[in-house]
Amino acid sequence: MNDLAGIELSPEGFVILARLCSGDPAFPKDWNAWKRHIAQVNATAQASGAALQPVPIDPARFAKWCAAFDVPTCLDSLRAYCIVHKVPRGTQHYGDTSLDSDVMPFDPSDAGR
Repeated sequence: MNDLAGIELSPEGFVILARLCSGDPAFPKDWNAWKRHIAQVNATAQASGAALQPVPIDPARFAKWCAAFDVPTCLDSLRAYCIVHKVPRGTQHYGDTSLDSDVMPFDPSDAGR
């Protein structure tokens, strides 16, 4: 999966993100494992001809996003977060991301209505 391609995370951010995702056995256990994982993802994406789109990760925003959509803080949720944040700007009507606006594009409480 190339969903994490282009992700940008500082060593300090990794510490916070790793704590948030501590219940996920698939999450890399340390900074070096994280760097190897992301390097592999980036190489795979580039080999397929995909351009890397930078996705800066702010662990606090990621945690807020997970809470808003009632999903666990884990590697799969991080993949989903990256996919959503790779949507080209200008295709949304809610600011830079849905968390930058008081209006959310989808309220999880509306599901099933």
